[in-house]
Amino acid sequence: MKHWRTTLSGALLGGIHAVVAVVNYHELSEFFLAWYEKRLPELFPDWYSDSKRALAIKAPEAVRQVITLGSPFTGDPRASNAWRLFEMTSGLSVDDPHWRTVLKGPINVPATSIYSRSDGIVTWQCSVERERAQAENIEVEGSHCGLGHNPAVLYAIAHRLAQPEGEWQPFRSVAMHRMLYPDPERGKQAEPSAS
Repeated sequence: MKHWRTTLSGALLGGIHAVVAVVNYHELSEFFLAWYEKRLPELFPDWYSDSKRALAIKAPEAVRQVITLGSPFTGDPRASNAWRLFEMTSGLSVDDPHWRTVLKGPINVPATSIYSRSDGIVTWQCSVERERAQAENIEVEGSHCGLGHNPAVLYAIAHRLAQPEGEWQPFRSVAMHRMLYPDPERGKQAEPSAS
């Protein structure tokens, strides 16, 4: 129950971006955590100072599911157009082994990646979950910064969170979803490298 108190604290602090950060709006949440790393323990003693994806890898019993929005958790971190800004503002390096190993580790909880091929900041191929039983990718139309208030994204998040614990079903198992959301399997491309 600890993580729900954290979710509410984050929602009260920052509106929609903090709510999305709780489900791992990777670059904003990591920037926020790096910027406030000294103040967070005072303000939010129950706050996990790591991404929810990393928490799911380290302690799956503490996480019901992971939902990421345009998060570059696979591929080369430099395939993102924001890696320099991240390093400059956070004082962290994308070459840190943490980013290369922890975030790419296996997840043993249901995981949904919501991404856009027209993201503009994160190369969409770096946001695609690997195929496994309880993993899925939901593609939407829109920009990276628009993911947090895109109605299609908010509906998908609500649908994922409304599932009873232990009864996870793929999003695309509903016929209407297959009609309204692009097929993430179409035109599969190889993982990009940094340019």
